[in-house]
Amino acid sequence: MRFLSSSLAEIASLAGIVISLFALYFSVKLYSNASSRIKYFSARLFLARRETVGALTLMVAAMVIFVFGRLVSFLIIFGFMGEEVIYYVRNPIDIVSTIMLVCSLAKLHSITRFREVQV
Repeated sequence: MRFLSSSLAEIASLAGIVISLFALYFSVKLYSNASSRIKYFSARLFLARRETVGALTLMVAAMVIFVFGRLVSFLIIFGFMGEEVIYYVRNPIDIVSTIMLVCSLAKLHSITRFREVQV
């Protein structure tokens, strides 16, 4: 059983690293879009209002789940839960919240991406 939990932890850690790299990529791309063409960026957010609200709602849900994971961490620190909870509860919570964050960042990136129009 010890082998199973250590291999599960390794897989979760590897998945967390890969997903975090995607989050970093989309964060940098979104920042690049926002800083290079500020008016275009703002206009695209307001023109695609329904998609923007959906992406921001997903981002807020990801933050709520992330905070719940931190709450679990505090419960472990204060001794209300055992440390094995990290592998079975907190790691999946972190992975789910990061996946949701990546999806929202990717959606915001696709909304604000510069498009050349041929006339």
